Amino acid sequence: MWRDQLARAFSTAACVVVLLGLAAIGAAPMTKAMLNPAPRNVMVVRDIDPGGQIGTYDMWWHRVADSGALVVVDGDCVSACALLMGIIPPSRVCLTERAAFGLHMASQVNQNGDREPNQEVTDWMVRRYYPAVVIAWIFAHNGLTDEVQYMKPVDFDGFYRQCKKEEYNPWPTEAPH
Repeated sequence: MWRDQLARAFSTAACVVVLLGLAAIGAAPMTKAMLNPAPRNVMVVRDIDPGGQIGTYDMWWHRVADSGALVVVDGDCVSACALLMGIIPPSRVCLTERAAFGLHMASQVNQNGDREPNQEVTDWMVRRYYPAVVIAWIFAHNGLTDEVQYMKPVDFDGFYRQCKKEEYNPWPTEAPH
């Protein structure tokens, strides 16, 4: 059923690219659609996008930015997904009441194969990707840690606008079986 709905959406002139994330689709969130984003209109981050490799998301968000799409955040945009805040112009981003940006320290894999926080990369990412309102929020919350902290729409103090329902087609959230 969800594949038919997705096919119908891609066959319309107002193409919608939907990132459902690991929890909703049971596969890596970086799909073939992410390599060639929609040619305009709306891109929806729905449910949970858990993030991933910085370089992959940087490339993806730059392609979305170049497409001119409106980005609707309608759920959790965590980790590398949140890089959109430094790439997509704020005028082309809107948040629903369900939106949240999950922020945490960058990490790397050590010699033992364990993930460990990396302050140097974290500092670089904050300077490179986050607007002043996000940096202020981070400082007000005593900095980033290895635990995810969620920034909600109210925390942006008008930096991003609230989405209007007519700007995007609310997508079914039924997970595929």
